[in-house]
Amino acid sequence: MGWYSIPYTPIDWLYHTTIYCGLMKRKHKIVSTTSVRLSAHEKLCAERMSTLIKTIDELRGDVKQLHSDMNKGKGVIAFLVIIGALLGSVLAILKFVK
Repeated sequence: MGWYSIPYTPIDWLYHTTIYCGLMKRKHKIVSTTSVRLSAHEKLCAERMSTLIKTIDELRGDVKQLHSDMNKGKGVIAFLVIIGALLGSVLAILKFVK
C-alpha cells in the first residue's frame, strides 16, 4: 500500500483536501474574522486617540491659564514689594529727620 494505491494524484489529493475537507473555508473564516476583529480594534483605538487628543488640548489650555495667573501673581508680589520699600523708606526718612 504505497502512494500509488491512492486513486488521486498528489495534486488531486491536495485539491480534494483543501476544497472538500473544509481547509479553504477555515482559512477564509479566519481571515474574515481577523479583519473584523482588526477593524473593531482600529475603531476602538481611533476613539481612544480622539479622546486623548481632546484631553491633551484641554490640559494645554489649563496650563496656559495657570501660566498667565502665575505671571499676574508675580506682578502683584513685585508691586507689593515696591510699595513696601517706598513706605519703609518714607518712614525711615521721617524718623531720621525728626
